[in-house]
Amino acid sequence: MKMRAIGGILVAFCLLQISTAYPSFRDKIPNGHLVANPCNISEIWFGVGHKQRYGNGERNQFGLDFHGQGMQWTEDLCRMDSDGDGARNGEELGDPDCKWVPGGVLLQTQGITHPGVCTDSSGHACSEPGFELKCEGFQCESAKGTEGLEIVFNETEVTRQPKTYKCQAFALPADKDYHLVAATPHINNINHIHHMTLFGCPNNAKFEPRHTDAPYECTMDDRAGCSDPLLVWTIGDLGVCFSNEQAAWRLGKTGYKYVMIETHYHNGMLMSGEVDVSGLTLHYTETLRQNDLGVFLVGQTLLYIPPSKNSYEVSGVCKGNCIGEDLLQEEITIIGGQNHMHYRGKSGKIYIGRKNGMTSTVAETVDYHYDDPIIHMSDTPTILGSGESLGANCTYDTTGDYKTLLFGEDVNVNEMCFGYIFYYPKGGLTSPACVAMNEIDSCDLQRETIDGCEWKNLLNESHPSTMDSMRDVFDNCMFGRCLQECRSVVEDYSTNPCYSGDLRDYQLHAISQIEDGETKATFLDFWGRLDSCAINKENGGSECVVTDGSTSCYGRGVVILMLVCLLFA
Repeated sequence: MKMRAIGGILVAFCLLQISTAYPSFRDKIPNGHLVANPCNISEIWFGVGHKQRYGNGERNQFGLDFHGQGMQWTEDLCRMDSDGDGARNGEELGDPDCKWVPGGVLLQTQGITHPGVCTDSSGHACSEPGFELKCEGFQCESAKGTEGLEIVFNETEVTRQPKTYKCQAFALPADKDYHLVAATPHINNINHIHHMTLFGCPNNAKFEPRHTDAPYECTMDDRAGCSDPLLVWTIGDLGVCFSNEQAAWRLGKTGYKYVMIETHYHNGMLMSGEVDVSGLTLHYTETLRQNDLGVFLVGQTLLYIPPSKNSYEVSGVCKGNCIGEDLLQEEITIIGGQNHMHYRGKSGKIYIGRKNGMTSTVAETVDYHYDDPIIHMSDTPTILGSGESLGANCTYDTTGDYKTLLFGEDVNVNEMCFGYIFYYPKGGLTSPACVAMNEIDSCDLQRETIDGCEWKNLLNESHPSTMDSMRDVFDNCMFGRCLQECRSVVEDYSTNPCYSGDLRDYQLHAISQIEDGETKATFLDFWGRLDSCAINKENGGSECVVTDGSTSCYGRGVVILMLVCLLFA
């Protein structure tokens, strides 16, 4: 790591929707790795088919024509003049006779000009190149005169697998307080980096040497607690600029003292021997803005997403009374947000529920991809006031699945539904998160009663009310058979707020987290008996047969019995 002064005009930012750069496409056109940058012909233009140098975002006309030819170098594509500068694509790329095939030998490898940008014979851009060509580089007024801290990975191997996430944590200056106002990329291996996310780390982060000494393959639950997303950089972005003059991320003495870079590597060709030492330069200043930025998490933690669904929606809401009575110290201004799901995520939205029944969208990702994270920053900030709710809505596509997806960390077999908001002032909210379990939110779990139920002792076997309930059910109900005397018990409990609705689901989820096997088995036994007369098939009920005054049922109770059997198998 090294410190250096950054002066003059630095580079610009827009967090754009990410589009994967595919280096292999350059192998499909002649001299694809030698196309000169029309802004500076001593440099290479990597994303030949895109309007941005590194291949992100919109295609240029050559990219559109290439796509129209099935992403192959054809004679038709060779003879086109995609950029309208008077030179055919084949002439610009060193294949004037249109005879080259992938892997073949090229007769011309010098003076390769851009087929998607209008250029003169030397390769320099025309006065009207065909689209807005950002030759001036990164522009960020906020970054003028700031200091810079370069944080880059120690040399790491690009793993021979299609995609890999690697992380490394870095210490920040802690002598005084600073505000982070911009970040610019330091890219060493352009062929394999897909994007980088910078996370803020809490002051109580439990770092081990492996977190800080070198990049390591990381997962969501293996980042030492570094979970606040501060920015996302992706191929094609010239940099990240926090242009809102009211607030910025606080670093240093009373702010983040450590950050972590998470880099997504793309190696679709399974190349070996590739290494990387990329990272970011953080541009920061001791001239503080009026407010610190904060990050707040909202979402749903109780997920049962059915398979074979083209579209399935889930929501998690932090209710207005929670925000108004417990969390909100003063009105906050929301300037952006980020949706978070796993690989089945299809679209996501973060929204405010207004007191008049209307909703305001904070951030929406219409075409969500886990590997293409987007932070939405708004030019028109939104106010969250007392009594207004905050929610996250997630839509999933499970057409390729045959099992129900549950909440969990594994991005391949589990799902999540979260939304991060970025707001100021940071002290306007007293908690970093408010997540829901069905309609029970974090504030509900701090209260003595939920829906009139004194819920905190429901899983305490020795509590008198819990003992009474267990005695009632164990004395009258049994597994797999709906006894006559059990029916009235079940009917009573079906309207008891402690054993129905959201608290029922909460308990079943909490039971699955109990580590003591005997205690877990006891509560599973209780619920298995209580479910023995659950015959409402429309609500996940049972197949039941009436014999000799009792009913044999095969439904949720049998499932719980199976869990008990597996527990002690």
